[in-house]
Amino acid sequence: MTETSTPKEKKLLNVTEAAELYGVDPETIRRWARTATIPGFKVGKGRNAPYRFRRTALEADMTRREKAMAAGRVA
Repeated sequence: MTETSTPKEKKLLNVTEAAELYGVDPETIRRWARTATIPGFKVGKGRNAPYRFRRTALEADMTRREKAMAAGRVA
């Protein structure tokens, strides 16, 4: 009997996937990454190197933002 494996959830997200998670446009994610508003890093060198984001870091950031908004503070 063989076990069927389920695909693991992606740990690293690209710009489009991060935008879907936040519910914003991909360009917003790029701008936030450039200004260190959200945790992310470039893969490779140069101006056009793509950004990647750790899912756990983005989820923690979203939780922090939600708590700040609930407390009446700007995230």
